[in-house]
Amino acid sequence: TNYEQDIVMAVAKLEKISILAHKDLQEVLLTELQKAGCIHITDFQQLPYAQEWGLEGVPGLSADDNILSKLEFTLKFLAPYEAPLEGLDKLIPQKPLVSQSKLREIGEKLPVKELYQECKQLDEEMGELRLRQAYLTAEIGVLTPWIKLSCPLRDISPTKTAQVMMIKLPVENQAEFESAFSEAAEGEGEIAGISREGELAYAVSLFPKTKEQEILSLCSQYNVEQVNLPHLSGTPGEERDRYQQELKAVEKSLQEKDAAAGELSKKRPDLALAYDYFLNIEERKNALKYLGATSRTCYLEGWIRKSKSQQLKGRLEKEHPEMEVTLTPPGEDEDPPVDLINNNAVRPFEAVTNLYGLPGFNALDPTPALAPFFFLFFGLCLGDVGYGLLIVLISWLGLKYMSLKDNSKKMMRMFLYCGISTAVAGVLFGAWFGDFFDVLPFAGPKALKDTLMVFDPIAQPVPFLGFTIGLGFIQVCTGIVLSFYDNWRCGERLEAVWHQGGWLLLLLGVGLWALVKVEIIPLTYNQSIEWLIWGSAGALFLYGGRGKHILLKPFTGLLELYDIISYLADMLSYSRILALALATTIIAMVINQICVLMLGIPYYLGYILVPVLWVAAHIFNFAINGLGAFVHTARLQFVEFFPKFFKGGGRTFTPFQWESKYSIIKSE
Repeated sequence: TNYEQDIVMAVAKLEKISILAHKDLQEVLLTELQKAGCIHITDFQQLPYAQEWGLEGVPGLSADDNILSKLEFTLKFLAPYEAPLEGLDKLIPQKPLVSQSKLREIGEKLPVKELYQECKQLDEEMGELRLRQAYLTAEIGVLTPWIKLSCPLRDISPTKTAQVMMIKLPVENQAEFESAFSEAAEGEGEIAGISREGELAYAVSLFPKTKEQEILSLCSQYNVEQVNLPHLSGTPGEERDRYQQELKAVEKSLQEKDAAAGELSKKRPDLALAYDYFLNIEERKNALKYLGATSRTCYLEGWIRKSKSQQLKGRLEKEHPEMEVTLTPPGEDEDPPVDLINNNAVRPFEAVTNLYGLPGFNALDPTPALAPFFFLFFGLCLGDVGYGLLIVLISWLGLKYMSLKDNSKKMMRMFLYCGISTAVAGVLFGAWFGDFFDVLPFAGPKALKDTLMVFDPIAQPVPFLGFTIGLGFIQVCTGIVLSFYDNWRCGERLEAVWHQGGWLLLLLGVGLWALVKVEIIPLTYNQSIEWLIWGSAGALFLYGGRGKHILLKPFTGLLELYDIISYLADMLSYSRILALALATTIIAMVINQICVLMLGIPYYLGYILVPVLWVAAHIFNFAINGLGAFVHTARLQFVEFFPKFFKGGGRTFTPFQWESKYSIIKSE
């Protein structure tokens, strides 16, 4: 192929860039390349001449006191104290748009380590206070049932001959336990009830030590628990009051700490930007491992888009004369990464190509060819004005208010386009949330729908089936044409003419023959069409038997013609467009009819329930069939279209550039 062309079928032409610099400039070099954001760096260890040149790895620099982990802790700690978002920002949070210089300014001026220490100290102090708060709360809960006990807790202790126990037991067992206790103590014991809290009774028991084993056995039998408070000396009321006073002091301290954290949270937006700044410093440090080095020099090799190579080379050599930059086209044995380049209309559909896999470097990018088909098929599968406008609204809001990565933004814009095609198909099919306009009590909307409607796929499914198979015929033939072009440009012109050319003529003949049978083409052309079919079939038969033993030629020729089954099966697969279109509309119609019937529910309950049911059911139908439209449209591309011409195996062109987590960085 002519390498002077900047692109071939939407795959950008790349050049290999080699940079040799003094070792002291390695960080400067990476800073410049990260700022430029246009070089895919190659690991020097993958270079076949790395050992011959004596290149060794560059030791990576250690992290700046784990600055990123400190920032992560600080941001996580302050997150709950940050002022809550309001309005649309709460629904769709946005990342700030900042320049590289602004990030650098904030990262260098903000006292990150000091803020980290403040937050760490606050976190530790608040942790201790919360532990004490939990302990005091639990102790108050333990003491509350014993408030009526006027005896100091230090005095509730056994004597030489008597045992004293504070107990709690289920209320339902209290009477039986007291009776059994009195019998076991032989009249020498006593139980003094203190209080009841819910299903539990609290009491103090006194009995001879000689009866302790029998009493403990009864406690086990009746689910009686002993309460021990050896660390307390005053009355339960005094001890609870003391704990409550301490609890108030702890809660006040927590409030003060919360206020201090809330004040620090005002710096969280700047801390987030500082994180992105230090993230890119770490990216540069990590990129050092891709550089090869000798005792005095460092060497970097990578790939750059041809349209940007001279500009970068000129800037580097002008600003840093110590650097030597060399640009060379890729060798025949080299495998550059793949950078797709398409216009604004086609670029969103790169998201579909990325789902399947990238083409090889010198292969054709399928995106420009699949874009119109995907746009059309998705709209036909969903085919409803209401659902189409809903997709457009969601996609527009996402593009306007959400901070999306490149591939997510492509996907969202692709859905915006597909929403438009869905709405247009809905207008042509007369589907506005199914037959919603038909069930309305006034005639205006229905008259508008009928005026704009061109075709009803429910009333005429057979013509629509023929239409979808015709679309399949067109896309399959498009795939063969692309294969013809690819083989022709790569010098395999015999394959292009005899194989792809033969199949194009044969499929064209079969298509024309079908049109004759349905009387779209006059019968007078039938003889010529048959000659076209037999002639192209004969050419494919002969081509299939080329280079084979004379006895094998007939079999290989027939095997070549057997592919007609595969082509026809591929075309029939496009009938799924009809199935999905009918499913979407019929389910929507059923929803509308159910809602009409529910309006008859008495006491005006129908008028309350119907709007809720209508919205929920249509959202469900929209979600299920929208997913089906995407999956099956993608399947038609991946299974029926791509195998005709697609050559995969490409790896993604990933430029070394500024990365971000909390912001969107604009180039300078």
